[in-house]
Amino acid sequence: MGGHFLQSLGGKGANQAVAAARLGNHEVFLVGAVGDDDFGQAAQNRFRQESIQLAHLSVVPSASTGVAVIIVDQAGENCISVASGANLEISAEIIERLPDQLFQEATVCLACLESPLEAVAAFLRRGHDCGAITMLNPAPVPVDGSERLRSCLPLVDMVTPNQMEARPLVEGVAADSIQSARAILELGCKRSSLLRVPRVVGLRPTRNSFDSRPCGASGRYHGRRGCLQRRACGLTGQW
Repeated sequence: MGGHFLQSLGGKGANQAVAAARLGNHEVFLVGAVGDDDFGQAAQNRFRQESIQLAHLSVVPSASTGVAVIIVDQAGENCISVASGANLEISAEIIERLPDQLFQEATVCLACLESPLEAVAAFLRRGHDCGAITMLNPAPVPVDGSERLRSCLPLVDMVTPNQMEARPLVEGVAADSIQSARAILELGCKRSSLLRVPRVVGLRPTRNSFDSRPCGASGRYHGRRGCLQRRACGLTGQW
């Protein structure tokens, strides 16, 4: 028998956008897709309440809005089943059609892997080429795209995996957080921040930095990434 049931809006990209929007005087643009259904309408309404710009959020009539069922055990570990829906409709071609101004005026471009990897790679490349700080939340973990994911890391200024998400990036490396973060840096990423309960272990090529604040699971991880995004901006500017 299960315990408590809670239904809420969320998703990695949405949680990160909301976290960034709540942290200050800047614009947050969300690039993604929802379905033409009740979940999609509820998400758009909430994004507007949070002052998130939706000019580049697509509504896909033929697809459902992405949903996930999350089961959390008594130890706080979770098991997630995802129906990606409209998220899978975001292609590299759609990203290439986005206006140059979006990337030229951005301070930070933050991506996750809820959309196809080819689209994510195109997004990171465009942000990187325009001089934006690029951040990647490498989740959900790709089933068969580890090599392609690693090839994206030279385009990334900061990658923020948890321990499980780091595994496909550092195959053959011990599970130790510091070693994993260093191995990710060797793949070309400028900074790795490996999230785990109860602390975040962050590394840059020039020095080590540690953060011992608790960061719970699921949405709190995503909120943490939104906060890292703001910190990377020096607390000002357009996102």
